[in-house]
Amino acid sequence: EPLNMVFAPLTDMMNHDHPTNKRARAFFNDDGEMVAESTQHRKAGEQLLITYGKLPNLHLLQSNGFTMSQNSYDFAVVDAQRLLRMIPEGNLPFLLEKNLLLPDPHGKASRWQPVSRSLETAIALYASSESNFLLKIVEDTLSTFSTGYDEDRQLLETLERQANLDGASVRSLHAAR
Repeated sequence: EPLNMVFAPLTDMMNHDHPTNKRARAFFNDDGEMVAESTQHRKAGEQLLITYGKLPNLHLLQSNGFTMSQNSYDFAVVDAQRLLRMIPEGNLPFLLEKNLLLPDPHGKASRWQPVSRSLETAIALYASSESNFLLKIVEDTLSTFSTGYDEDRQLLETLERQANLDGASVRSLHAAR
């Protein structure tokens, strides 16, 4: 289906559902009016949920200010420097061409790679001799953050209390989660 991009503040107030549920669709009718339509039979007063598509939480948070707790399109990004150092320079163009690694803005292999089957394939090709290699690069990534799990959990609890008391930013709460 074609993708329509619009600025529609009222649709932003609708509740979101996972894209695989396909409970509603939005479109413009012949009069130029935006219409939200259920794709299933509904009872009177039943909530209509829309979807923004198959998007990871990072995109949903940055673009729409929310995340989904059960998002099968979500991914983590890791610092892949350790892997990139193991790959001969002449092999990087092949890995980029085959989409096993993502490029940076200059067309070179990006230091930051999403955890995916493609990354696992690149690891299998160049780091198979090291056990738990993906775990090691996840630990490398986590070590770059200035806070640890306990501090992050405390921040989240504080934000959740504020949200209940004085309306802390829902966006801040989702970002912390």
